[in-house]
Amino acid sequence: MILPLVLIWEFLSVYQKFSFKKITFFSLRAILLLPLIPVTTFIFHKYFGVTNDFSQYTKNLFLFNFSNLIQVLENVLFGWTLLPKEIVFWATGISLFIFPLLIILFLWKKSEVYKIISFLYIWIFLFYLPNFLVQYFARSGMATESRYYAISAVGVVGLLAYGFSFIKSKYINWIVFLFLLFNLYVTNRVLMQYSTFRSIPVFNKAWDKIDQDVPKGEIGSVFMYSGENYLHREYLLDYQDTIPFAIKRGLLKKEEFPIMTNDKNLIAKLICEKNVVKHTPVGDIVQKEPIPLSYVHAWELKKDRELENRSDQEREGIKKIAKCLLFKQS
Repeated sequence: MILPLVLIWEFLSVYQKFSFKKITFFSLRAILLLPLIPVTTFIFHKYFGVTNDFSQYTKNLFLFNFSNLIQVLENVLFGWTLLPKEIVFWATGISLFIFPLLIILFLWKKSEVYKIISFLYIWIFLFYLPNFLVQYFARSGMATESRYYAISAVGVVGLLAYGFSFIKSKYINWIVFLFLLFNLYVTNRVLMQYSTFRSIPVFNKAWDKIDQDVPKGEIGSVFMYSGENYLHREYLLDYQDTIPFAIKRGLLKKEEFPIMTNDKNLIAKLICEKNVVKHTPVGDIVQKEPIPLSYVHAWELKKDRELENRSDQEREGIKKIAKCLLFKQS
């Protein structure tokens, strides 16, 4: 994304102060830089193991929903203000309408101010574009992790800093100090909220419980997670898959890794059939031999973030659909 940004800045500068000399240099730089975009993209996909279909990315460009766009951008633009969601939604919508207005004003006035603000707006949108193209939740309006906004946030910081530069007041130092103090308050508040389900003590307590419930030396286990508080369950269990367990047990081979799934039909196949493909945190493997029902383990995350072992209940449910177990019972 850096190369397109460089060319956009150069284009804005050329348009602002038009001359044949600048056009010539801009064209030369464009000729030199543009081929680097597909080359670097090819290298990344070739040597870093990314195999996504580019045609799907192109199709995703047309999956545009204005309401969803506002929801995914409101966090980076105004989420840090702690304003009510309704206000943040409308403020983000207004900001999106301001952007084309700024472009029009720049094209008309050729002002340095409009050029810088337009460029920073483009920075925000352009660096969020990869997430929009490759990740479903980035297009659906779902809550998005802050790390996906990190580079886009540089544009927001640039807008704020540029806005502060216009404050001609002897109190500017105090204004900046209070602004930084407010950000420290927001950061501390967010971290305190997250500490209830992302802190090391909470995390270790959950995975110590799982480690205790699974017999030592058991290979080929299946883990099932449930819980009403989806957000807490995501961070403590779902996103972790079974990797913390593997680290605790010192598992090195992918054949040794347990799998995480709530697909009872797949679990029934693993119990009854040979050569079943299963997904582990380190890649897909073929399970050559069936596993015992006792290798299925289940936990429910309660509201107080305590894990309750529900293996017996889930095993009873699996018995009803695993044909080999039905045959044994009959």
